[in-house]
Parts: sequence; C-alpha cells; structure tokens
Amino acid sequence: MKLFPYIFFFLLYVFSLQAEINGNCKNYGIYYHCKTSKDDIRFLDIFRLKMSKQLSEAVYGEITYELTPMISRKPIIETVFPLTTFSYDGYSYRIVDLKDPLVHRGSHIKVFQNLDRVMLSLNLPNCDITLGRQPISFGVARAVSPTDIITPYPYYTIDSENRIGVDASRAICSFSDLSQIDMGVVAGKDAKVKNSLMFISPSFNVAKNDIAPIFIYFKNNYLLGLNVQRPIWNMGFWVESAYVFAGTEKASIKNRNYFSLSTGMDYNFTDSIYAYLEYHYNGAGTVHKHNYLSNLFQVAYFEGNVYLMGKHYLIPSINYEISPLWNLNAVLFMNLCDLSASFNTVLEYNIVKNTYLDFNALINIGSPNSEFHRFSDRYYLAVRYYF
Repeated sequence: MKLFPYIFFFLLYVFSLQAEINGNCKNYGIYYHCKTSKDDIRFLDIFRLKMSKQLSEAVYGEITYELTPMISRKPIIETVFPLTTFSYDGYSYRIVDLKDPLVHRGSHIKVFQNLDRVMLSLNLPNCDITLGRQPISFGVARAVSPTDIITPYPYYTIDSENRIGVDASRAICSFSDLSQIDMGVVAGKDAKVKNSLMFISPSFNVAKNDIAPIFIYFKNNYLLGLNVQRPIWNMGFWVESAYVFAGTEKASIKNRNYFSLSTGMDYNFTDSIYAYLEYHYNGAGTVHKHNYLSNLFQVAYFEGNVYLMGKHYLIPSINYEISPLWNLNAVLFMNLCDLSASFNTVLEYNIVKNTYLDFNALINIGSPNSEFHRFSDRYYLAVRYYF
C-alpha cells in the first residue's frame, strides 16, 4: 500500500500523454459569524485537474486530482473537511488513498489533496461498466435524499459541483428505453466486507410512473428503498423512501433501525424561474431539541450519513435566471419541530467566458438549543475559473 502514491503518479504521467486536459480553479474568501465563540475567516482554494481520454470507441478513461490549500484564523478541524460533505466517513469508501493533509503547518495552514477519479468505462450495446474511483449517488429527491448514503451533500455544502469519488465496480444494463438495472460494489478500507457497500436497483416505468426500488448493504447494515417520480399536469412529483435495518458491529454506536422519506413537487413558472417544495421526514431524528446531541450516537449518523437532527422539515427552493449573466438560487430548510431555519442563497455572475463570481449567505435562525441556531452564519465571495 505504501507504493500507491508512486504507482498513481506514474499512471498519471503515462495517461496524460495525448489526453484531453481541463479543470478549474476556485478561490473562496469565507467569513463565519459564530454565536458562541469568536468569528472566523478562511481562505480556501480548490485546484482541480482532469485528464480524460477516449482509449477506443467503447473505452473511456479519466484521472482527476484536486489540491486544496486552506488558511484559517481559527484551528482547522480536519474531520469536517472537505466542505463538500458532512460524513464522518467522507473518504471511507476507498481501499487506499494518498496522504492527507499533504502539508501541515500548525493548525491554521494546511494543504489537502484528493485523488478524486481513476476510472475506466466500457460502453457495450446494452450495458455500461465502470471500474475504479468514480462518483456514485442515488435517489430522486431534490433537497434530502434518503437513499443517497455514500457521499451525500448537506444543506451547507460550499462546493457541490463534483461528487466525491469512491472505489467501485458498477454496471448499468438496459432492457428497454424505460427499464434498466443498476448494480455494483463499493469498496471500503482495505477492501474488507465490513467496510464496504453493495447495491442493486432495477428501474421501470408503469403508467407514467418511474419506479426504482433499491437494496443496499453497507457496513453490516441493510437499506430497502423506493424511488417514484411522475408528472402531474405541468408539475413534477416525487417520493423517495428508505428503511434501514441497523446491524453495525461497533460497540459505541446504537443499532437503531430508522425510516426516512422525502416527497415534493417542482414547477417551471417561466423559462427563467424554477421552484420546488419538498417535505422530509427523518426517522432517525428527535422532536426534542434538548436530545439532539445525545441522539447522534446511532447508525444513521455514523454510517448512514444522516446530517439533520430533527424529524420534520419543509424545504422550499427557487432558482431565478435574472439575465444571461446573473443567476440567483435560494433554499430554505425549516425544522418544523423546533421552528428553526437555515436560509442559503447564492448570487452568481458570469464575468467573462468561463469565469464566475459568487456571493453567498448562509443564515441560521432559531431559539437557543434549536437545530439551526447551533451553527454559524456564513458568508463568502468566490471566483471560479474553468479551462
């Protein structure tokens, strides 16, 4: 395993010969307004380099690497980095990985690295097979997806453009234009079964209903889920649900089964205004705000990647294309039990071709000890450049 970095960089050099190279550079200046301690300021850069190559008519290869330096006024807590995921096990579905952080200068300056893609895709007439480090996500819900348990994006995600890559073998086989089966194995640390995940999800259409049941085994737990979406008049409608049978072997985590569900509707009011409204039920959560922290020690939060603390949520969102150069996106998470809320809005401006300027505000409100009152307000200014 110690030879892994050297093997990777050798493959990177060989693969880069005549490969198509592109990527992006994102620069963030972030201000955190903390309710219980001093405010914090962070500067974060994300350099992403992607090399892809069509090796033959049916075979495609890709290698993607990220380098992320961070400077913070307050100590940097590695367990909440990267900012693209809440998961305690953000990188747990990888057999082996590069050293991280790459550079460690005290607790205020660090450089993280992420080998995010190393994959080969084989496109057969009725089946697509992908091997290696790749993005995998599940579900049809817009805001909170009960079946998306590998690397979900929480509401406070800063950079959600690329899903974190995991080590997997995946096959998607089609039987007709409206039916297919998606199945695969996602390997965890040292490729041990107790650290890994397996899934199978057939999908089909019945009377304009797109139906996709899903079965997932993960870390000795079992998930049974169902995704349904269909049009209703000019609106889209969806229901996504999951029941988890907990069976972890970790003594510090409670084996508590849980059910979760998301349902909602979306609508294009005009060519420039899109909105949705989603209700989410989090069976792993609690209705009592004083029990939020003690309730976290269960499979849902440590292995199922649940990140909400309450039980009932209402989530409206709107995306407004103000002009071809300006775009506004806003989403509101409302905890219906403790009446706290988190409002996240991003105003995007296309400065010149391939260059964007983002203004973000994440504002949390609620009474003391309520869910969203616990978290800092966040504001950032970002510049994104794509090449």
